Amino acid sequence: TYAEVNLTSLHHYPNSRRTLMIHALCPHPHKSSDATSFKKYLFMHEGNESKHNIPVVPGSTLEVCVAQNWNALGSTHLRANIRLYGAGIKDSPIIISNSTAAIDLYGIQN
Repeated sequence: TYAEVNLTSLHHYPNSRRTLMIHALCPHPHKSSDATSFKKYLFMHEGNESKHNIPVVPGSTLEVCVAQNWNALGSTHLRANIRLYGAGIKDSPIIISNSTAAIDLYGIQN
């Protein structure tokens, strides 16, 4: 069971590379946050794509955060797609806070 996270850099300050960080956490009882988290720094130019498979635990919450490094000039526009594979999908609210980006969630049963 895993989540496939695809990020595409759409537009940012011309001729510059963006340093971004993706951090995902799938909390699970009796396990440390280090054991259930994923963290990676990305170096993206405009038009670059980055794909990551993140293990998830069925029945738990997946938190995904993408942040721009402090020294990157201007704003960065990203497309983020998250596909869930293997986990049972329930009808429950999807909460996106402090975000203006459209995030599509798909559940795919294997």
